[in-house]
Amino acid sequence: VTLVQLLVPPTKRPTLATVAALIPVVGGVALASAKELSFNVPGFTAGVSASLVQGAQIVYGARVMKTKMDPFNMTRFVAPPALLVLFPLAILVEGAAVFNYFLRDATPLRIAYIVGSCGLAFGLNLSSFWVLKVVSGLTYSVAGNFKVVLIVFVSVWVFQNPLSMESALGCLITVAGCMWYGLIKEKYITTAAPEDSR
Repeated sequence: VTLVQLLVPPTKRPTLATVAALIPVVGGVALASAKELSFNVPGFTAGVSASLVQGAQIVYGARVMKTKMDPFNMTRFVAPPALLVLFPLAILVEGAAVFNYFLRDATPLRIAYIVGSCGLAFGLNLSSFWVLKVVSGLTYSVAGNFKVVLIVFVSVWVFQNPLSMESALGCLITVAGCMWYGLIKEKYITTAAPEDSR
């Protein structure tokens, strides 16, 4: 999704080698998670919508961050619209359960966990915008796919979740694709640097 949105002007077009390196990254993640799919139309629609919105946030966030914004200001401009969209949906879908929870089951420790979780989410958004200021949106997306593979390995290691051969192969393909992408980016940076210094 991010690659397709990057093709919308005014961005620098990715090279053919970069696009080729993305095939094992995406294919590996698809293979790793293929056994976990339980297809239904609402879930598929929500997944595609989330991918489109996240891709747009990555691409356009990276564009804005490279020009005139720092991560704090970007968070300041993104958070209020997100609150306006998500808060009514949260009330609509889970409002009664949350209200009952705070009336009956909320303890100071549980509220501290919720506040801490909010702080972690804020830190994640802030660090995401900082990373987007330093790297391209495509590199950020590749790193996100690598993170998915790490989560799979940690869940196998810590929680002893079973890992099928297809999932393990998909994870290895994704790691290889991420390494290939990194090598291509490194080659591009080292070949572009002498030209830039002229």
